[in-house]
Amino acid sequence: MNNIYILSIETSADLCSVALSANGEEIAISNFKETKSHAQKILILIEQLINGVNLKLSNLNAIAISSGPGSYTGLRIGYAVIKGLCLALDIPLIEVNTLYAMASAVILKFPNYDYYIPMLDARRMEIYSMVVNLNGKIIEDQKPVILDHHSFNYLDESSTVIAFGSGSTKFCPISNKRPNWCTLPNVTPDADYLIKLSYSKYLKNDFGYINSCEPIYLKSFSSHLS
Repeated sequence: MNNIYILSIETSADLCSVALSANGEEIAISNFKETKSHAQKILILIEQLINGVNLKLSNLNAIAISSGPGSYTGLRIGYAVIKGLCLALDIPLIEVNTLYAMASAVILKFPNYDYYIPMLDARRMEIYSMVVNLNGKIIEDQKPVILDHHSFNYLDESSTVIAFGSGSTKFCPISNKRPNWCTLPNVTPDADYLIKLSYSKYLKNDFGYINSCEPIYLKSFSSHLS
């Protein structure tokens, strides 16, 4: 079987990263963390990554992108880049939800919790979140949440829960009073998290429409994390 090469791009947060995979396995990954520099660095990062493994852009079978929610500016830049590349190379575009990608990665690393809650900071006491169970089923779909002591109280008290991502820092004072909860604030959206999910979507021909697909913002630009 010929290798299926997929380039994955993550621009939804401060960490900008790109990963190259073959048949769902990572070949190379590169990233940088520099606020508001995605537009200047993303194409350079892609070129260096591809050249570093002696491949060409023409070898790619598809390009995947972290579709949000997250930084309005970062997502907009990422989509502009990926649409241009996919059109120029005449290859499919694959969209992977940022929160679900984070949850899938944490499930693989810590497969001993009942529920997984990715949380991205959306300023003040608001976060973007979703709830996923150990089997990867979405229990509560993505949405903005204003945190308080009643947040996620619908989950059974006896259930083990892990909350992670930049928004989970805000939740620590609340979760510390819930004995079966754990938080991992340092989990950051990463292109590496897209690899397995994008390959699965490729095999199912689950592609985005290049001319009409848009990032998931969840909030309007005026109130958005930028």
